[in-house]
Amino acid sequence: MLLDHSQSIRMGDLMGNRFSINLFEVNQIQAGQIEKLARKSEKLGLPNYFGYQRFGRDGDSVEQAKKMIEGDLHIEDAKLKKFLISIYQSTLFNEWLAERVQISRDENANKFMLLEGDLYQDSKGKLFTPKNPQQKDFEAKKVLPTGLLCGRGVYRSSARAGEIEAKYDDGFLYDKGLRRAAIIFPKDIQMKYTQGFDKMHIAFTLPKGSYATVFLENIASKEFKAKKIKKPQSKR
Repeated sequence: MLLDHSQSIRMGDLMGNRFSINLFEVNQIQAGQIEKLARKSEKLGLPNYFGYQRFGRDGDSVEQAKKMIEGDLHIEDAKLKKFLISIYQSTLFNEWLAERVQISRDENANKFMLLEGDLYQDSKGKLFTPKNPQQKDFEAKKVLPTGLLCGRGVYRSSARAGEIEAKYDDGFLYDKGLRRAAIIFPKDIQMKYTQGFDKMHIAFTLPKGSYATVFLENIASKEFKAKKIKKPQSKR
C-alpha cells in the first residue's frame, strides 16, 4: 500500500516491515551458507517465534508474569501488567511452536507439518478450519497455520492439533486471546557480498509482528539473547 506524505498511517495499514542489515567478519564460504539458508527460508518459511526483545532484558520477567497470573504478585501499573501478560502469552506460544517444529523434524523431513484440527488464516487474516490440511495452499503461501496466544474470546484448535495446543493454554487468563501465524515467509531478499571487506549486506521483508532477529538466527544458525545492561550505581 502506498501512502502520500499527507496521509497518516492507520491501524491495519501496515502489511510488513523492510529490514536492511550489514553483517561483518563474514568470509566467502560463510556468505554462501548464509545465502543458501536465506533462500531456503524464502521457499519453506520460518517458525514465527517471538524474538528475545519481546521478553525484556531482565531474565526474571517470565517468572514475574507467572506469579502475577497465579495471584502471587500484585502489579499496580497497568502498562507493566499488560507487558507481563504479553510475555506470558508469548512464552507459551514459543513453547508450543518449538514442539510443532520438533514434530515436523521427526515426521515430515523438517518441513512444517500440518495437523488435523489446525486453524488457518488466509491472506486477509480470516480464520478457518478445513476438513483436510491444505498442504498445496500452504506451500503456495495462500494460507498459514496459526498458533494460540491464550486468553478469552479466541478460537482453539481441535483434534491432534488441539491436543498439543492444550498443553500451552491457560483457561484462567481473562485477557483477550489471539491467534498468530506459526510460519512466515521472508520476501524480497537481496544480498550483496563485498569481498576483501568481509562484509555482507542483506535486505528482506517480513510480515508485521514478526522479528528480524528470528530471520538472523536462522541464517546464523545460532540463538541470540538480550545483553544485560548494568544498572548505574547510585551516588552517595
